[in-house]
Amino acid sequence: MKQKLTILQGYTELEKGAYLGAITSLYTADHSTSEEEIGYIKALIE
Repeated sequence: MKQKLTILQGYTELEKGAYLGAITSLYTADHSTSEEEIGYIKALIE
């Protein structure tokens, strides 16, 4: 059976939100976000 990878397992919801916010800020720093970047952010959220 394939196990799902959870990169933020063991962290609080607040810490997870901060991590995702930081990643999203990096992707949008150039004021443009590609479809690939959006897909990666969505995958992290799931």
